[in-house]
Amino acid sequence: MRQPPTRGAARPGHPRAPVPGGGFVLIYADITARKRAKEAIRGARDAAESALRELQTAQASLVHAQKMAALGQLIAGIAHEIKNPLNFVNNFAALSSELTDELSDVLKPVALPGRVREEVKELTGTLKDNLGRVVQHGKQRSTFFDVSAWDRLGPFYPANWLDS
Repeated sequence: MRQPPTRGAARPGHPRAPVPGGGFVLIYADITARKRAKEAIRGARDAAESALRELQTAQASLVHAQKMAALGQLIAGIAHEIKNPLNFVNNFAALSSELTDELSDVLKPVALPGRVREEVKELTGTLKDNLGRVVQHGKQRSTFFDVSAWDRLGPFYPANWLDS
C-alpha cells in the first residue's frame, strides 16, 4: 500500500526530493537551452502569424482587384450595348436631316400654291431642327458611353460623370 506523500516530499516539477532518513536533495537543471528554444518557437510563431496576416491582406486586395476588373468589363459591355443603338439613331437622324434638304431641293422647281410651299418649308425646317436636336443629344449621350474617355473622368463619382 502506498503512503501519502509527506510534507517536503518531491512533487512533479518541484526540484526537491526527500532522502531516506531525513533531509532532501535539491536538483538543479540548466534551463537556458529550454528558454532559448521557447523564445525561438515564439519568434517563429510571431513571424508565421505576421506572414499569415500579410497573406490575408494580399488575398483580400487581390479579390477586390478581380471584382473591380470584372465590374469594369461588365460596365464596358453594357456601355457598348447602349452605344450601338445610340449610334444607329444618331446616324439615321443625321441622314434624315440631309434628306429634308434634298426634299426641299426636289420641291423647288415644282409649282405649289403659296401657302402650301410655306407649310412645306416650315415643316421641313421644323423636322430638320428636331433631327438636329436628336443628333446633338445623341452625341452628348454617346460621349458618356465612350469607354476610352472614362480615364479622363477619374474615379466614378456620379457628380463628376454627369457634369461631363
